[in-house]
Amino acid sequence: MSSVKKKISRLAELRISQLEDKNVKEVWVLNCTKPKGVIALEVKNRADGSPTVITIPPTWVPVNLTDQVPKVMLIDSPRFRAIISGGHVKLLDPAGVAEVLLDPEVAEEVNAIRNKTAEFFQESIPDEAKAETVHVAILDILSREASNSITENEAKDVLNNREEELTDEDIEYLLKNSNQAKVKKWATDTLADRQS
Repeated sequence: MSSVKKKISRLAELRISQLEDKNVKEVWVLNCTKPKGVIALEVKNRADGSPTVITIPPTWVPVNLTDQVPKVMLIDSPRFRAIISGGHVKLLDPAGVAEVLLDPEVAEEVNAIRNKTAEFFQESIPDEAKAETVHVAILDILSREASNSITENEAKDVLNNREEELTDEDIEYLLKNSNQAKVKKWATDTLADRQS
C-alpha cells in the first residue's frame, strides 16, 4: 500500500451527529465496499420530498457528496446512515481530507471524480438501460444488493410500496439484474399479474 493510501485509510472519522455542526461544510466519504463497486443512494429534498440519486464511485480517494446534494439531504437520509453504520462507507473529517488533497495524485483523482460522477454511474449499469430511464427505487435496491445492505424481505417491502410507480420496463430490468430469489419471484409474479 502506498504511503498516501495508508494515510487515507487512517483518516479521522466523524459521527453522523457531527455533520450538524455549522463548521462542517462538506461531507467527505470513503467507499469501503469489497469488492469495490458503485454505491447509488436515493436522498430526498426536505422541502418537497423529491428524490435525487447520488453516487459514490469505486475509488480509493475520498468523495465529496456535497458536490452532488446539500448536506442537509444527507443528514436527513436513513439510507445514508445505514451505509455508514453498515461499514460500506466511512464518514471522514474534512480537516484530514484537506491534508491528503495536497498530494497531487489524490487531487488529480478527486478532480476526475468531480468531473465524471455521472459517467461512473452510467458505466455501472448496462448500456441498454441508462439511469435516467430506470426508476430510482430499482437502482437503489440493486445498489444495496451489490453492497449486501438490503435483505430480500426489505427489498420486497420497498417494491410493494412503490409498485404503482414502476413501469413494466423497470420490473423487467430488476428481474434481469437482481440476484435475490424472492425479488426475482416478485418481479415475475407482478409482470404476470399485469398481463393477466
